[in-house]
Amino acid sequence: MTSVLRGVLRNSSVLKNCVKPLKPLKSLTPVSSQTRSFGSTSLLFEDIKQKQPQTYEEEKVIIDEMIKNSTPEDIQASKRMRNIGISAHIDSGKTTFTERVLFYTGRIKAIHEVRGRDSVGAKMDHMDLEREKGITIQSAATYCSWDKDDQSYHFNLIDTPGHIDFTIEVERALRVLDGAVLVVCAVAGVQSQTVTVDRQMRRYNIPRVTFINKMDRMGANPWRAIEQLNSKLKLPAAAIQVPIGAEENLQGVVNIIDRVALYNEGPQGETIRKAEIPEELKDLVEEKRLLLIETLADVDEEIADIYLEGEEPTVEQIKAAIRRATIGRKFTPVLMGSALANRGVQPVLDSVVDYLPQPNEVLNTGVEVHNDGTETPINLVASSAAPFVGLAFKLEEGPYGQLTYIRVYQGKLKKGAYMTHIKSGKKVKVARLVRMHSNDMEDVAEVGSGEICATFGIDCASGDTFIGQGSKQIAMSSMFVPEARYIFKYCSKDKGQRVHSQKP
Repeated sequence: MTSVLRGVLRNSSVLKNCVKPLKPLKSLTPVSSQTRSFGSTSLLFEDIKQKQPQTYEEEKVIIDEMIKNSTPEDIQASKRMRNIGISAHIDSGKTTFTERVLFYTGRIKAIHEVRGRDSVGAKMDHMDLEREKGITIQSAATYCSWDKDDQSYHFNLIDTPGHIDFTIEVERALRVLDGAVLVVCAVAGVQSQTVTVDRQMRRYNIPRVTFINKMDRMGANPWRAIEQLNSKLKLPAAAIQVPIGAEENLQGVVNIIDRVALYNEGPQGETIRKAEIPEELKDLVEEKRLLLIETLADVDEEIADIYLEGEEPTVEQIKAAIRRATIGRKFTPVLMGSALANRGVQPVLDSVVDYLPQPNEVLNTGVEVHNDGTETPINLVASSAAPFVGLAFKLEEGPYGQLTYIRVYQGKLKKGAYMTHIKSGKKVKVARLVRMHSNDMEDVAEVGSGEICATFGIDCASGDTFIGQGSKQIAMSSMFVPEARYIFKYCSKDKGQRVHSQKP
């Protein structure tokens, strides 16, 4: 058992009142999926997966029709929203990257580092053990706003663990997200948990942009990392940036689409200065730009036609092709920089806006459960006017009882409203509704379609569906449950603690 897991168990308020845990079982029974019962029916993750369209082209036909029938208000609200996760192999720098995202978006006023750098610690690592070990143990949610082209965009962001022992936290997060930023170390490249995260993203059809971090480290090689993305992950990838300098001489990046150099200035890299491309990089920029176009031509018909005709696509055509191919899960654009050195983070936020899907560009499905036990596949509409449908994806024991994280897929959820727990059929009141900023809570009156929120006092399990008044009996799939890393058994001496510990 790893030292980190021992620390988690040692710091658990439940286990402190327990007898000594039993030794791990020698024969483990793999758990491949999670079951949720609805009367006489049960719903597996694979069940709904098989009922969904099998290609993105099939999905897009349905998505386009749904957007066509949406109100202008819903379209505008969805256009300015992104639900993203930050995922990576352990120690690739994703929490450091997330800290810069929160700072540059104005969500926090000062940058703090992980273990050993100051006495505060990164905002998203709020557990004492996380700050002691310098790793992320449980996923943490927040939200922030990013301004681009005189428009303000709302990001719901989840920072996920990189350690395999806590991979279920990644499953829970990716189940409810629309896109992701995959962070890869410029020195180590694609590692074992990078492959695992890629598999998880494919399971939930998550498009991603890739950020090659730690470009200021000795031995940094972004081109090797990109080659590994193509060869190990079998995912077409191409750089949309070229670094200006490397290792200790990293100064900025060149955007090869627009052919402009970007330099981070200011005490913490908060200001972006645009300039001409350095003379010594012009040939490399043109080489990588051509490679980008050739890679896009392999996955996008419009660029392929332009390329075969011997013409050069415009900046707008290249960006549109990257967006189509990324959302279609055929390609990932690759950016680079160093979060710790405050280089190259803001362009990643621009890429989230430009290339990752808005909520109404993702096909979310469920099944309508009829009284006779039969099920009919149904598509959820990203509209605040539709009846409420939400999925509880994470449970957390808080100071006010069980904290339940919910992704709203359809309709609105209001404070004081009642929603029905589809598994038990019980109505529950939303007594308090909050948005989470790591371990801080901000009360809200309501949240709309596409949002992530949390509430208290609800008896449910992760993966359970909730519906509002006027909704059909809709059930969504739970998340995939990977094979257990460790299994142990304990018996609590405190009966009250025993009840709490039985919840998933």
